Amino acid sequence: MKILMVLNSLTAGGAEVLACDLALGLADLGATCEIAALHGPSSDNAVGGIPVHTLSGPVSMKRLPLALYHLLVLCIRNRPDIVHSHGETPDLLCRVVCGILGLPLVVTAHTERPWHWRPRLGRLLERCGVRFTTWYIAVSEAVANFYTRSFDVPDSKMSVIANWACPPLPIGQKIAENMPPTGTPTIINVARLHVQKSHDVLLESFRLVRQVWPQAVLWIAGSGPEEERLRQIAGQGVHFLGHRTDVRRLLQRSDLFVLSSSWEGQPLSMLEAMAEAVPVVATQVGGVPEIVQSGVNGILVAPGDPEALSRAMLSCLHDPSRARAMAAVAQKAIDNRREEALHEHRETYDRLMTTRRRARR
Repeated sequence: MKILMVLNSLTAGGAEVLACDLALGLADLGATCEIAALHGPSSDNAVGGIPVHTLSGPVSMKRLPLALYHLLVLCIRNRPDIVHSHGETPDLLCRVVCGILGLPLVVTAHTERPWHWRPRLGRLLERCGVRFTTWYIAVSEAVANFYTRSFDVPDSKMSVIANWACPPLPIGQKIAENMPPTGTPTIINVARLHVQKSHDVLLESFRLVRQVWPQAVLWIAGSGPEEERLRQIAGQGVHFLGHRTDVRRLLQRSDLFVLSSSWEGQPLSMLEAMAEAVPVVATQVGGVPEIVQSGVNGILVAPGDPEALSRAMLSCLHDPSRARAMAAVAQKAIDNRREEALHEHRETYDRLMTTRRRARR
């Protein structure tokens, strides 16, 4: 079976990391996988031996026709059995190409707010795209319900396969970067610096924490369009680390992981923190409550409430033994999730291929 993964970039965020890890895992299960990225391939044009093709450059309206052409040529030349798309722009391009060539298309729905920067246009495109999509995979029940409710995706074309904590990927590997200053305690947030992640709420809640724990340090790992504004409003003890290739190492040196997002599908960084047995405080959005049971394997708070977020953080810091116990439960809860997800994806592909063969007969 030949699978083509199509994504925005190899470095953009959790969706892209998961897509690359999925390709690696499927290759281990015997599939032949390739990756097509709109931009940003690794220096050797491969991820763990899986070929990577660049379709264009950074996404823009001018480059979309070029990306569409390159994707069409790639699919004609290599003729994959399944095309699997991750991200709004790749979804759009893949629907056109797969519609032309008659290839099965799987779309992973990663978030409750696709096309959030152009909601009206996005709603129209997604509604029109349903007929050109063979199958949807939602990363959480919340995301599946959103797509069913908002875009009329039928249940007969939708399954839910939860995200997993990826092992470190062989993308641009290099020696781990220098560690930033630590504190007592050290709190970490790993997320793209984007309005979705509500870092301003995080910064305000950390300011409240510092009133009780003046030696506390907050690491913010990630880059994005909000960085300049956030640096201007950040207080003492906040360190912006930029894009990091050693997130697991950072997590291992942290006392608490905090996620302040306004919306989510099922965040990879939170799953990685759970895999490293780091206590988790997160907002109760999207698919997060499907993984975190507040008071059992983490603490959940309402989004947009810095006081509630600071109280949850302080409760973990004041009672570290309870926080570590919750983290141990969380770590155990996500054991074997990757293997389960890989087999669920493979079963989905096999089912689609069987249906396709029957239709041809």
